[in-house]
Amino acid sequence: MKRLALVGVDIIHKFIYPGFINGFDGEAMERDGEWMADLFRGRASSALDDQVKVVAIASPDHEAALRIAGATHIDTVVNRVEDLPGDLDGVLVMERQGRRHLDLARRFLEAGQYVFFDKPVVESRREWEIIKAAARRSGSRVFGGSALRYSPQVAEVQAELTQHPAASLVVTGPGPWYEYACHTVELLELLNGPGVEVAAGVGENGAGLAIIDWSNGAKGTVQWGNYRGEFRIDAYDREGDGHRAWIINDARAYYQGLAQAIVDGLLGRLDPNWADIDAVVGVLDDVGGSLSPA
Repeated sequence: MKRLALVGVDIIHKFIYPGFINGFDGEAMERDGEWMADLFRGRASSALDDQVKVVAIASPDHEAALRIAGATHIDTVVNRVEDLPGDLDGVLVMERQGRRHLDLARRFLEAGQYVFFDKPVVESRREWEIIKAAARRSGSRVFGGSALRYSPQVAEVQAELTQHPAASLVVTGPGPWYEYACHTVELLELLNGPGVEVAAGVGENGAGLAIIDWSNGAKGTVQWGNYRGEFRIDAYDREGDGHRAWIINDARAYYQGLAQAIVDGLLGRLDPNWADIDAVVGVLDDVGGSLSPA
């Protein structure tokens, strides 16, 4: 069995990925799982794949870690990455702040182990280049990014836009730039490809607008801030009525899809695609550097 740790200071998606990967305790999930309990209510509580288990969690938020462990069958809870067991095969970096990701992953990168970074993978090109260099030296398999990449609704949009390309796309989502607009940036990267040429933004981390141009001529806009807790894609066309729109809100499906991708990556059934992460991190860095202080 492949053994994973979950690490973070402020853990985001607390119950989701260990709940899908390990299975879950229905009563504990209902009691402690916060809004995430909705994703598991009435669903089978078995593990996703018996070859993979999250066996340990490291977080200074000990009470939260205990609740996560109790609901998702995690055996070991410690406060620090340094105190984790020595016989692990990899790590899930589930920290809310991307600026903390590199330090949390160093032990695993240097040991040549599997590393998955929840969104945002990191906030700067400099940190991403450090991660790639460490992985090349050690053989570490590095994955990461937005769960929206695994949304069936997004796949339908991608298929339609492949059949009938848009002149430009606007993607709108909630929350601040680094923490949540990384989702919308990744949606545009998925739909337009990794060949980003120019990205610039106006506003601040909490709310703003970014314009992105691709080397293939594609154009996209990201809007982030105090929007509904879902994602919207607007396609503007030169033909027909000139506009198509989709709402992306199939959270259970895309979270489960990413959980399966985590398992597949660890078991060697899925290969990393660093070009996608290169593009997303580049946009996050370029636009983040142009935003006004909050």
